[in-house]
Amino acid sequence: MLTVTWETGCRPQESLRVEARHVDLAGERWVFPQSESKGKKTPRVVYLSAKAVEICKRLMTKHPAGNLFRNVDGKPWTPDATNCRFQRIKKSKGVKYSLYALRHTWINRMLLKGVDAFTVAILAGHSDPSMLAKHYAHLSQAPEFLLAQARRVSA
Repeated sequence: MLTVTWETGCRPQESLRVEARHVDLAGERWVFPQSESKGKKTPRVVYLSAKAVEICKRLMTKHPAGNLFRNVDGKPWTPDATNCRFQRIKKSKGVKYSLYALRHTWINRMLLKGVDAFTVAILAGHSDPSMLAKHYAHLSQAPEFLLAQARRVSA
C-alpha cells in the first residue's frame, strides 16, 4: 500500500478502499465510480506507474474480491490500523510518516520535475490547480527550482 501510494499520489482513502473491481489493467489505472469518489461529482481516476500496476496485478490474483491492500491477517487496512503502524514507525525511527505525507511528497516531486500544475492537479484528483497554488507556493521560493524552470525556456 505504501509503495502504490508513493507511486500514484492517490488519496489515503483511495488506497485504503481500492478493490480489484476498480482496477483497469488495460488503462493502467484505478477508476472509482462517481458514487465512490471524494466529492461524488465525477468518477476518480488514479493513474498507475509500472511498479503500481505490477503490485495491483499480484494483489488482484490474491484478492479478486474486496480490498486489495490487507494486513498480515488478511484483513483490510483501516485508517486507525494504518495510523497505529505509522506511530510505531515514528517511535522506532524517530520520523513521522503518514499516507497523506506520501501524497504530499508525490505532488511536490511532480511539480519539482516540471510537470505543470494543471496536470498535477488533475492527476491528484483536484478540479483545478488553485489548491496547488495555495498549498505548494513554497516551491516558488526554491532558487534551484526557479533557475531550472528559467533555463527550460532557452534549452
